[in-house]
This record gives sequence, structure tokens and C-alpha cells, in this order.
Amino acid sequence: MSKKTLIIVGLIFVGLAGMVFVSQSSSNQNQTTSSSNTSINSTAFEAISTVQDLKKRLDTKNPSDVLLDVRTPQEFGAGHIQGAINLDMQNPNFNSQIQKLDKTKTYLVFCRSGNRALTASQEMSKIGLKTVYSKGGIVDWQSAGFETI
Repeated sequence: MSKKTLIIVGLIFVGLAGMVFVSQSSSNQNQTTSSSNTSINSTAFEAISTVQDLKKRLDTKNPSDVLLDVRTPQEFGAGHIQGAINLDMQNPNFNSQIQKLDKTKTYLVFCRSGNRALTASQEMSKIGLKTVYSKGGIVDWQSAGFETI
């Protein structure tokens, strides 16, 4: 083999080795990031898929469960689930109010349709509160024929 051929083969080999190293490094970084995100999301809070599942959970009367309605006081006054505590997520003081909650309790969070409950659960979990948010809200609760007061 000529000197020129040896140099070209050597450069190709070094280039391929470099590509494999970069690819391997990138793959490991993605796996670390992915597993970190999964771990954060899976421990942050749980979800209850249906209002029927929420009702079953409430019927167990677990003393550590607290039903938290994050709708406005007007919405809450128009009808809410018996035993619910109202804490308006849209109130500018929401973050300071959740700081005062008992961290030994589990908060079953719901709203009108599930959107505010999800956002509230995310904020609450950031400060170490255990939350379970309801994907269905008071609209689904009433549509299912469950009682409100």
C-alpha cells in the first residue's frame, strides 16, 4: 500500500471512531436526561383518570386525603363536592397559600375540567406536597349524576 492510501485509511478509521464515540456519548446523555425527567414526573403527582375513580377514592374516607377544589369562590359557591376545601388557583396568593398546607396529607385536586387541577398539582408538587389530580372536573362529576352541594 502506498503512503497516501495508508493516510486515507487512517483518517477514515479515526473519523469513524470519532463518530461512534460522539454517538455513544449523545445516547448516554439522552438516556440520563430521559430517566431524570421520568423520575421527576412519575414521583411528582398521580392522576385519577375518571370522576368514577375519584368517587371510589373519596368513598374510602382515607383520613390523609384532602379534597381540594381549585376553582374560583364563585364557581365553588355554585356547586361543589361535599367536604371539598376551596383554594382558588387563579388567586395571586395561591403559591403562598399552598405553602401553609399540611405536607403529611394527600391532596385530591380538581377543578371544572381538569386543566387547573393539573397546573395546581404541578405547583404543589414543586414544594413537596403529595397531590393526586383529577383529569375530570366538576362538569364530569355532575354529568355522572354525583351529588354536589
